[in-house]
Amino acid sequence: MKIIVSTYTQGIYQTDLTTGKFAAATLLANTSQPTYFNYSQDGVLFAANQSGKSGGISTFKLTQDQLLPCQDYLSFSPAPVHLTVDNAHHFLFASNYQGGFTTIYAFTAAGSLQQTDTFVNVGQGPLPQQNTSHVHFTCLTPDGHLLVLDLGTDCLFTFAVSANGHLQRLMATYHFRPGFGPRHLRFDPAGHCIYVLGELASAVAVLNYDSATGTFQQTQLVATLPVDWTGQNGGGAIHLAHNGHYLYVSNRGHNSLTVYRIDGFPQHRQLTTIQHVASRGDFPRDFCLSPNDDYLVVANQKSSRLTAFQIDATTGQLSATPESLGVPEPVCIKFISN
Repeated sequence: MKIIVSTYTQGIYQTDLTTGKFAAATLLANTSQPTYFNYSQDGVLFAANQSGKSGGISTFKLTQDQLLPCQDYLSFSPAPVHLTVDNAHHFLFASNYQGGFTTIYAFTAAGSLQQTDTFVNVGQGPLPQQNTSHVHFTCLTPDGHLLVLDLGTDCLFTFAVSANGHLQRLMATYHFRPGFGPRHLRFDPAGHCIYVLGELASAVAVLNYDSATGTFQQTQLVATLPVDWTGQNGGGAIHLAHNGHYLYVSNRGHNSLTVYRIDGFPQHRQLTTIQHVASRGDFPRDFCLSPNDDYLVVANQKSSRLTAFQIDATTGQLSATPESLGVPEPVCIKFISN
């Protein structure tokens, strides 16, 4: 099971966990501050890139054991913090925290990008971290609408998108409670609800989705932290088990992973907290689950270390393994099919 890791400082790395032990980390690309990456089914890897005052996206061709540079798309702007790939239509959606905007690109199998549209938001929230708009995440709904999360304004936007990558209309705006700070979300496999991580509130919101109108309604709000925790914390990442039965969240500050069991009917999901486990490192910025849901690997940014956990197939709970691997300031991590 090949794993690719991008870093906060310099470089994109590769390791492997096929035998249950980490292979030595190897450098795939010496690109500057690749704080997030994603890849397409036809082998194009898109990486955030910040070089001095210029920021944007760099593209690579992903081969068996190397990344071949294609092009840099940089301007006098910050690099995006999140990238979503639409393989069906060959679109890339880039979220820019600094500046509060989302950019849509059309991409080719050769790694070229062409901008098709941009959404810029304005506003603020009640907390110091919300002094302006901070678009942090985008994804597509199962029926093809674009969702945009703005951490700075506590908003979730639903857009209709045309076949050529243009924003046709704003269908709906959902307002989280002030100070929630929506960071990332995951769609339930049945497509009727989403799980949204509130970075600033250290909470997960469950929202039902109406595909006819693009609107959402919150049905549950659960904490990511134990009730006796009083220190600083920020939600890091949120991922679903591939079987859809368990949800996982990382806590930066508490330095832990929280595991939830998912119960209920597709139209009314409920989360039950079943475990808090230490991440075995400092500041778990991101993590990923293996394709078979047997391993979870954490990128602990401030301790520059990957840590591995086994996943119980029956309960979804995590057991720490002795495995760890040094990688400089890891911030984004994904399993890649060999």
